[in-house]
Amino acid sequence: MALIFTDSFNRASTSSSLGTAETGQPWQILNGSWRINSNRAEAIGSGNQNAVIDSGESDGSLKAKLKGNGGNSAWLTFRASNAQNYFFAEVRSDQNSINLYRRQNDQNTPLGTAPISYVEGGEVKATFIGSSIEIFYNGQSKLKAADAFNQTATRHGIGSWYTGSWHDDVSFETSTAGGGNPPAGSYRGVAHVEDYGAAGDGQKDDTSAFLSAVSYLNSVGGGLLQLSRGDYRLASLTAPIPLDNIIVRGIGMNTSRILIPSLGDNVPAFLLSSAATGYGTGMEDLYLVGPGPRQIGAITTTTVGVEATKKCFFNRVKIANFKYGININGASHVQIVGCRLEANYYNLYMQRDEGDHTILDSEFTGAAMAGIAINGDKEGHSGTWILRCHTGYCPYGIYQPAPANPGASQGFFNGWTIDNLRFEAIGNGAIYTERWNATDSGTVKDSIIRNVGFSWSDWQDHAILSRPRDYAVVLGSVFGRMVYEPGDAPFYKRAGGLGVFRLNGNGAVWRGEFDYSDFTVGGDGRSYLMPRSPRPVTVTGSTGGNVVLTMIAEDGFATSNPSRPYRKIILELTGYVNSTGTAQTIAFPAPLAKPPIVLHNTANIPGLTLGNSQITINPNNGTAYSGTIILYGY
Repeated sequence: MALIFTDSFNRASTSSSLGTAETGQPWQILNGSWRINSNRAEAIGSGNQNAVIDSGESDGSLKAKLKGNGGNSAWLTFRASNAQNYFFAEVRSDQNSINLYRRQNDQNTPLGTAPISYVEGGEVKATFIGSSIEIFYNGQSKLKAADAFNQTATRHGIGSWYTGSWHDDVSFETSTAGGGNPPAGSYRGVAHVEDYGAAGDGQKDDTSAFLSAVSYLNSVGGGLLQLSRGDYRLASLTAPIPLDNIIVRGIGMNTSRILIPSLGDNVPAFLLSSAATGYGTGMEDLYLVGPGPRQIGAITTTTVGVEATKKCFFNRVKIANFKYGININGASHVQIVGCRLEANYYNLYMQRDEGDHTILDSEFTGAAMAGIAINGDKEGHSGTWILRCHTGYCPYGIYQPAPANPGASQGFFNGWTIDNLRFEAIGNGAIYTERWNATDSGTVKDSIIRNVGFSWSDWQDHAILSRPRDYAVVLGSVFGRMVYEPGDAPFYKRAGGLGVFRLNGNGAVWRGEFDYSDFTVGGDGRSYLMPRSPRPVTVTGSTGGNVVLTMIAEDGFATSNPSRPYRKIILELTGYVNSTGTAQTIAFPAPLAKPPIVLHNTANIPGLTLGNSQITINPNNGTAYSGTIILYGY
């Protein structure tokens, strides 16, 4: 950015003028009287009083430190054509407010007002680019407006209503090129990297061009960093490029590429940290290439692609060959849409997740370790929605590593909706936490999992054969309400594996399309499962015939235990014979809180004994029984 004028008024006091600014431009008194007193600018008398400098530039950032005097305000004056026509940003110390006005033909039109915590000597800044105006107080954005009045006026300065107010450290800045004009081919708030010297040929070092373009955008309050077709090599980059209210845009994820060298341990190439509201910071239509390469199960670079500490967005972005493709570190409400993250150790890493992310139509594929990973020391917060995405060709789909602090109790994720996230060619586990068997750790709560599109892979480029591959899903304890509707390609037991779901404990009510036998869980964890279409269990009679048992969970819950659904257990006997003299025990798919009652026994079979988790049949005769027994309980 270029400094056009500055003045600290650190010179001899005057009685009726402000003299010449430290950068050589003369102050012009539009109306009223001004003096320098104690190294500050002061108005003398009352009424509208304005002093300006002709900068030769209509766009830029004007700032000053100032003091109001009770109800008698002080302000910044900008885009003044004469004493009757200008804008001013006014501070009212008596009202703790900042106000923006257009003064046209000596009449004020309010454009906005905002509360402030007034301090004497607080800094006011006005940024005006084209018809856009933004007002800051002590570094915080307070007002925005759009007004094309006096858009070509180039005089800017200070104003006051009454003696007792003062101004200090006044300065005006504009862009780097042409004495404050944007480079040829650009316009205010848009920086084309070629205009700052970028070659995009994959050979020349384009680092300084990127930094200069970002510096310009920072000077005008943000904007668009535009890339063309090419490979932009940032060979001398040593620290993150900060994006604050800046959008980096290419012309396609396979067309505009940014090549990043090795940086320090966990240092990102880009840091998205804007505190501004809305989605004014982000990246779109580009390809960020790290130093890589990918090696299954190994960290080959410690460089991070992008780190998000505040709300931001990624649209149609490809990121590959980093430790973390995108690292969410303190941000909430991150949007990832139409992106492809591949060949990173973790494609998407949630180091410190604050929740409410929207992840749509994106791919997290070919990771060295996991498509999506959640810090073992910080669980995934609620509100994240993953829809129509893909993860796979890697060891883990969604993964939580062991924590840095082994003694900490930390959950896995909470309140997530995972809908049409395809887990394809998974080597070790679709959803897996290393803390599944630790107390109060690796927990999941109140989440939805739908349409998983799951498949295992035994290929060594997808699986780490030295690590467990026993279950598709491995969780700690699960709580709240869970929905599992897997669709036409559900999680399944791998050939040579042990099962589908492995839970350390379960206190959650699960609803959906699954079977009791899909879950391996200790204690009475199956008591809360509510499969829509449970698979019947066929048991051969001790002497002849068989019994087909089906346990159906109903919608109602027990009054004494609201987490336990009422269950109907149906036993269909066909030619059942037991003349061995030894009782035959048939286990229920899920245990009950207490023995059920018999609603019907059309088989008229004697010798039934009911328990919490089984029925015992002991007719001890040679009769063949056919019919139905219906039990009911919770």
